[in-house]
Amino acid sequence: MSFSFYSVFPFLASLVMVFLSVFVFLKKRKSHVNQGLSFFAFVSFIWLSQYAISYSTSSEGMALLWLKIGYIGVILFPPAFSLFIYAFLKVTHYKKIIYFYFALSSIFIYLLWATNYFINGTHKYFWGYYPKAGPLHPFFLTFFVATVSICLILLFTSWIKAKKKKSLHTHRILYLFLGYTIYVIGAVDFVPNYGIEIYPFGWIFAIFFVSIITYAILKYQLMDIRVVIKRAFFYSIGIALVSGTIVGISFLGSWFTRNIPGFQFWIVPAVAGFFAFMVGNIFWQKSKEVEKAYEIEKQAHEELRRLSKAKDEFTLVTQHHLRTPLSIVKGHLSNILESDKTLSDSTRDSLNKTINSTNRLTNLVDELIDITQMEVGKEVFDINPVDIKEVINSIAIELDTEIKKKKLDIEITPQNSWPQIPADLAKIKIALFNLIDNSIKYTEQGKVTIKGEKKGNYFQISIKDTGIGMDSESTKDIFSKYFERGNKAQKLYATGRGIGLFIAANIVKAHNGKIYAKSEGINKGSEFVVELKIN
Repeated sequence: MSFSFYSVFPFLASLVMVFLSVFVFLKKRKSHVNQGLSFFAFVSFIWLSQYAISYSTSSEGMALLWLKIGYIGVILFPPAFSLFIYAFLKVTHYKKIIYFYFALSSIFIYLLWATNYFINGTHKYFWGYYPKAGPLHPFFLTFFVATVSICLILLFTSWIKAKKKKSLHTHRILYLFLGYTIYVIGAVDFVPNYGIEIYPFGWIFAIFFVSIITYAILKYQLMDIRVVIKRAFFYSIGIALVSGTIVGISFLGSWFTRNIPGFQFWIVPAVAGFFAFMVGNIFWQKSKEVEKAYEIEKQAHEELRRLSKAKDEFTLVTQHHLRTPLSIVKGHLSNILESDKTLSDSTRDSLNKTINSTNRLTNLVDELIDITQMEVGKEVFDINPVDIKEVINSIAIELDTEIKKKKLDIEITPQNSWPQIPADLAKIKIALFNLIDNSIKYTEQGKVTIKGEKKGNYFQISIKDTGIGMDSESTKDIFSKYFERGNKAQKLYATGRGIGLFIAANIVKAHNGKIYAKSEGINKGSEFVVELKIN
C-alpha cells in the first residue's frame, strides 16, 4: 500500500485531533466537560485517520473495512457532540438524552456491520474508495442534523443570555459556537456517499475547529486550562503539526517523484526540514511568550494575595479604632440631651437625627467587620437552641414604623409549631433582619408573608413580598458581595449599600444552611428562602 497524496491532509487533521483529545483528558480526567471534549476529538480522529488509510488502499475489500471503522466515528459524532455541549452548558437531566442518542447510534453501528442497508459497498472516485449510502442512511442523516442543530441552538441561546455579563464564560461559549458551526460544515463529506464526485474536504473544517478551540484555551482559559498548562499545550500541538508537516511533504515529494520526470528526490527532505524548522520555531517563540505571560500572572497573583491579606488584617486590627470614636460621639450627644433641659425642640430634633446617623454608621462598620471576619475565618459562633418565631416577631416589632409608614400588611404563619433551631441568636437575627428589611424596603404596597415549614431535616423560612421583583439573572447573583442593584431599587432606596443580603447569605451558610431567591419577574414580587438544619 502506497500512501496517497489525498490521504495526507486528513491524516494530518487526525493527528491534531488525537493530540487535542489526549491533552484535554489528561488535564482534568474526572471532569465530565473534559471527558466530553476528549471523546468528541477522539471520535473525529477515528473518522479522519481511517478515511485517510482507505484513500491509500488499492483493494476495495480492505478499503471498505477501513471506511466502516471510520464510519463508527461518524456515527458517534452526534452523541459525542451532545455529551460535551450538554455537560458544558450544565443542561439538567442530560444523561437520559445522551443514553438515548448512544442507543440510536448503536443501532446504526449494528446496521453498518451486519447489513447492507446502511452502507452498501463503495464508490470509486479519483481520490480513492468512498462508502456508498444504503437505503437507511438518510435516517442517520436526519438524526445527525437534528442533534447537531439542537446543540448549536443551545450554544447560541446560552451566548445570547450570557453576553450581558461579558465574562470569560461568555467568550468561551462564543468560541465554542463558532468552532462547532465551522466544523459542522464538514458535513459536506456526506455528499459523495450519494454518488456525487466531490473531494471530501471536511478535514479543513476539523483543523479550523482545533485552531479556534486552541485560541479559546489560550485566550479565555477554555476547559479551565490556565497559562501554566498552555505552554505544554503549545508544545503538543507544535509537535503534531511538525510531524504532520514532515509526513505530508514527504508523501507529496514521493508523488512528484513518481509522476514528474526528472524530479530530484533530495528536494523532499530539504523542503520537509525547512518547513519543520519554520513551524517548530513559531511554536518555540510562542511558548516563550506564554512562559513570560505565566511569570507576569504569577507575580500579579502573589501581589493580589498579599494586598488582600493586608486589607483583611488592617480591618481586623482597626476594629477598635473604628468603633470607639463613634461610641464617644454617640455618648456625648446622649449626655447633652439628658442633662441640658434648656435645649429647644429644634435642637433636640437635630441631636436625635445626629444620634440616628451615628447609629447607622456604627451598624455599617459592624457589617463590614462581620464580612471580613467571616472571610478570614475568625468569626466565632455561639450555638444554642433558638426560638425562630420569637426572633421574627422581635424583628417585626423593630420594623413596625416602616411597615406602618408604607401601610403594608405583614403575615407570620403558622402561629404555632415553630421548632427551636441550633444557631447563634445574634447572627441569625442579623440574617433574618436583613432579609425581612429588604422585602419591606422594596415593597411599596401589598404585603410581606413570612412562613415557616419543616422540610425533612431542615426548617424552611420563606419571606415573600409583593414588591418590585427581579429577573432570573438577579436571583442567581443577589447574594454576591458585588451585586449591583437595579435602577428601580436605587430609586426606592437610594442609600442602600447592597451588602445586607451578602451578610445574610454568609451567616446562613456558616450555619450549614441554604439560602436562595425566587421571583416570577419584574414587578411580580420576590421570595427569599432560608433552610436551617433542625438538628
